[in-house]
Amino acid sequence: MAKPLVELYDSVVIPVLSLAEEDRHKGALSDVRWNFVLLSLRELVARLSEYQPHGSEDGRSERSVLIAAQRAQLQKEFAAVCVSAGDKANELATAMLTQLLERAGYQTLMLAAEAMSDDVLGGLAREKDTVVFISALPPFAFAQTRELCQRVRAHMPENRVAVALWNSRDDADDMLARFGATRPEAVVSTLAQSLRQIESWQRATRKA
Repeated sequence: MAKPLVELYDSVVIPVLSLAEEDRHKGALSDVRWNFVLLSLRELVARLSEYQPHGSEDGRSERSVLIAAQRAQLQKEFAAVCVSAGDKANELATAMLTQLLERAGYQTLMLAAEAMSDDVLGGLAREKDTVVFISALPPFAFAQTRELCQRVRAHMPENRVAVALWNSRDDADDMLARFGATRPEAVVSTLAQSLRQIESWQRATRKA
């Protein structure tokens, strides 16, 4: 394979996961078939944890290696909390996001929505540069996502928050408006957008 991993996930794995989730909610996919799809995708994501596109490492110059090391050091000071706001399918989508952020050198923490207690949120709020990604797989995750965003905002008013609505075709500005006064800073629908968003926040933090 020559594709970057983020492209493989965005163009193949997440659309398959999203379609299976829709079919499951419609009753068009049996529990047996759903569990098979989920297990197969989990195994694929696990196998791809060390994936590198052909030629991505061997041809790197000493200068590019040095730049990558310096970038990784800066990213170690910038943490991302990835929160899964949904069921097993969404947990897998969140795992892909966490995996990609770790590969990019960021400190990451993956949590289920149920683990976001007041104590946990209070602890996270002490690190002002820590950002929160609330991860949700449509079609039925928005209400829980909005409620979770409100709780995060109440405890972490100075931290940046993004909501990832995977494979959503809705306009990002329209989605932001649906969150009301406790809206996140950004709504994204792909893993590539998520990586660009955290990189943008990291640059802004360095300039501050």
